[in-house]
Amino acid sequence: MREVELRPLARSPRNIPRSDSPRSSPRSDSPRASSHRSSRTSDYGNKRRGRAEPLRSPSSSAEMLEWKLQTLCVLLCAVVVTLIFQLSLGHGRSHTRRPSRVRPGAWRGRGVPSSVCANYKRSHAQPAFNSSCIPTVLASYPGSGSTITRLLIEMTTGVWTGSIYGDGSLYNSLPHPFCGEMTTRSVVAIKSHGPWEGQHTVVFAKRAVLMLRSPFTAIPSYFNWFHTFHKKGAQAQQHQMQAPEEEWIQWRGNNVKNQTEAWVHHFSYWMDRFNSSDTLFVAKFDDLVHDGTSGPRVLSEIVNFLDFPGEFNRTKKVWHNTIYNRSSAVRREKSYKPTFTKAQTKFIFSQLKELKRKYGKRNKLVAGILGEYLADRRLYLD
Repeated sequence: MREVELRPLARSPRNIPRSDSPRSSPRSDSPRASSHRSSRTSDYGNKRRGRAEPLRSPSSSAEMLEWKLQTLCVLLCAVVVTLIFQLSLGHGRSHTRRPSRVRPGAWRGRGVPSSVCANYKRSHAQPAFNSSCIPTVLASYPGSGSTITRLLIEMTTGVWTGSIYGDGSLYNSLPHPFCGEMTTRSVVAIKSHGPWEGQHTVVFAKRAVLMLRSPFTAIPSYFNWFHTFHKKGAQAQQHQMQAPEEEWIQWRGNNVKNQTEAWVHHFSYWMDRFNSSDTLFVAKFDDLVHDGTSGPRVLSEIVNFLDFPGEFNRTKKVWHNTIYNRSSAVRREKSYKPTFTKAQTKFIFSQLKELKRKYGKRNKLVAGILGEYLADRRLYLD
């Protein structure tokens, strides 16, 4: 029987480490190879433990540019989503021509009704839903009848009017509280005397109703409010009391010129800001409250401009009911007729004449109103 000689298998040369090779000793590893091997080991360990790989900063200019573009796209998408969300909540300006209404007591916006408004039967006036009214300013110089105009608008349209002032005496007034006094949203019109004395002009408004009243009657009316406010306090019946005649005579000497210039500036501002019949409606206050047919006619024109067309007979009925039954809280009983000196009358006349020359050709209605004011100047002389 032949003996078989057992020999060890020869290893492949590439599997036999050499004593002089740097791989034979772990201590002789290069820093680059060692770090690469450790990173691979840690990545493998993270994967085994279910951990995500750590983020690596881009190493080349191309990767850096791609990373910046991706970041920019994410930010733009976030901005677009935010804008869409705000529009869906009604904070945008997507207006419709006919405002929708909500049921009484469903108002949840800024200016929640006070206890007076909460207990008040508001079936005639509610907030418009979802800011559907086109932002409209009810612009007037102080003392030009904006409060009684608001009352007529609310009674006719059934929608609140707002204000930039938050007047507590109007907010809680009876028999008709102005429940939209504390807000400028979801209302059919926003009361503002700006830019008089630097007050706000409702920059987001798209149109305006400009209430005009002769400076010969508007300035004394403003003085009555001013006197009542400073003598009686903010909660006094500011729209019902007339100041004593001797105090009017004392006040007019130092203030008529300045207030006439303020009246002119107020008028010019709104005529220049909205210079078309689609964005500006000019109403004469004396015609609005005049007995007869002019009052209902002017009120009907105002509510039509506000996109609340209706039957004239109904508007006429609302006008009569409001003027004779509900306007006692915003109409002032007069015990004397305020007058001006000859110099003051001459100055007011010159300012009105200049306004007629500047705006009369562009707006025939304004030319006629200013012409009437000029013709009435002799009625207010001492």
